[in-house]
Amino acid sequence: MLAAFIIVTLVLMILCFNSTRMTLFVVITVGFIQDPIRKLVPDEPVFFVVLVGVFFAAGMVGAILRNGARYFVPLSGLNRLLFLPLILFLLVLLIQTLATILRYDEVVLAIAGVNGYLAPLLAFPLAYFYVNGIDDIKRLLAVYIGFNIIVAASVYISFFGVDWKILQQVGKGLVIYDLGVVLTAHSGFLRSPEITAWHLAASVCMLWTISIFTNRPAHRLWFAALLVVFVGAIFLTGRRKMLLEIVVFFSLYFSLVVFTQTSGRRIFVGTTMLALGLSLWLGLQQIFPDKYEGQLDLYLQRGATVFEDAPERFSLLGLGSAQSALRRTGWMGAGMGLGSQGARFFTDKSVTARVGGSTEGGLGKLIVELGVPGVLIMFWLTWRLSKLIFAILRYCGHIDRTAAHIGVAITAFLGANVLTFIIASQVYGDLYILLLLGIMVGFVLALPRVFSCEGGYSEVKSDNKKNLYPVQ
Repeated sequence: MLAAFIIVTLVLMILCFNSTRMTLFVVITVGFIQDPIRKLVPDEPVFFVVLVGVFFAAGMVGAILRNGARYFVPLSGLNRLLFLPLILFLLVLLIQTLATILRYDEVVLAIAGVNGYLAPLLAFPLAYFYVNGIDDIKRLLAVYIGFNIIVAASVYISFFGVDWKILQQVGKGLVIYDLGVVLTAHSGFLRSPEITAWHLAASVCMLWTISIFTNRPAHRLWFAALLVVFVGAIFLTGRRKMLLEIVVFFSLYFSLVVFTQTSGRRIFVGTTMLALGLSLWLGLQQIFPDKYEGQLDLYLQRGATVFEDAPERFSLLGLGSAQSALRRTGWMGAGMGLGSQGARFFTDKSVTARVGGSTEGGLGKLIVELGVPGVLIMFWLTWRLSKLIFAILRYCGHIDRTAAHIGVAITAFLGANVLTFIIASQVYGDLYILLLLGIMVGFVLALPRVFSCEGGYSEVKSDNKKNLYPVQ
């Protein structure tokens, strides 16, 4: 079995090394199958959490060798808009990585921590060079949604009482004590309910993104049914914050539609899907078997409390985590990796105990690992990237409505994840999720390239000035 696994891994690495397109499809596939495989292997080795990174690295190295310095062009942005803040941010990462190594003699911990920041950045160019047309984005998102249909089905199977090992959580698992009862947090094939809920919420957003490609009422009905399936499965994971992420996504999406002057037809199609989905949900509520009715109601009641609890969570886990991090580590931070998910696997408790629970919120994690100066530089980089993305969205809004819709939907998804990160950072320690977020940014950056003249440049208007967005 081990020999077969090594052979398959080497073959896939070779394929990824030679093909950017193959790399992205392998990353999407391995990201889902690595958790079920881990559950079936004795002792559930933590290596499988980063297995997807092996294939991504192989594809990235191959792409760099084929393209040379051109591979990093998307990272510089519009007229090198991102260049200076990116260089300063990389310098911060280097300093904090050295701080962890010199203070605690923890090389592996430092490397694991810095990878969490580099992975999405390095995924930008890979996705950028993958896209040669809108259909390329559609195919990859369709594959991602297809895997999540299987994940959602596994959550429902677990809820119905099937107790296979492959459906159980990795490790001790999460048990929810709420509403005066004990609720099982169903994770399905993936390793934890948190990871499962994130992917299901992402699938709702991606399903909305590709909805523009359907003109048939029957297809819209299927999409609406899938929305119901995904949202229902999120309730069963018990991870309420992902329901909030979906609401934020739709709020940002409709706001950006107005911003980019995207066609109103997109809103009509989407609204139709939502209406159909709500109708199906209410219908299922009436025909659901009596033996599960009581249990399902408990999950629905818990999920509904996310909106009333949101201000408190933002205060305690958002701003509160930042205050806690400042008290524990000071303005200069504690070092790279100390706030990362799974830090306990790479060091002893005496090191991670210094930060306590201050890294549960995203702002606290950033202060612990980057320090306040590093956080300010990261905010600057994010602001510059946002300006670039908005310039691209406006450009696409005047050139191609389909591209504008895709860009708006992906941007809304990224924005919703920023809010989720602030109140719950741990899920963003997952390498696969970080790579996916980087890939989504790369898709948006590639949109002007898709509609440019071959070998030329695309004109993108930003701040009422004409700039050139490089595509070669």
